[in-house]
Amino acid sequence: MKRTRNILAVAVFLLVVLIGVPWLIEATGRLDLYYTLTSVALLSIASAGVWVTFYIGRINIGQGAFALMGGYVSAILVVQYGVSFWLTLPLAGLFCAAASVLIGLPILRLRGVYFAMVTLVLTEVARLLALALPITNGAKGMV
Repeated sequence: MKRTRNILAVAVFLLVVLIGVPWLIEATGRLDLYYTLTSVALLSIASAGVWVTFYIGRINIGQGAFALMGGYVSAILVVQYGVSFWLTLPLAGLFCAAASVLIGLPILRLRGVYFAMVTLVLTEVARLLALALPITNGAKGMV
């Protein structure tokens, strides 16, 4: 009974948010709130990933590397190959999932501060690669 009530409460909350918020934004004319709320939603997803790693006893600082990788994969597919943006989202996610398995399996052997330091280095290496690779146009950007 309690579980059904919790599921119903979450469903009502999501319904209010998904229908009520866009309606209020349109009614007030504050279209800039779409950008703000989208940013909040994306950062909430990233923070959920951090929470999961804390829950299992690891301090992972490498989420930025995979966010960067997914963003660049999506941007490269759209800008240079003309693929639809909506198609690039799952493709970038699959690419990052495959890369995380290849990179993450050796890193999972580490414990404690060593795990945190290697994930920090991973993020910095991803940033430097994004600046150095010609396919990303370095600091000039994609567009």
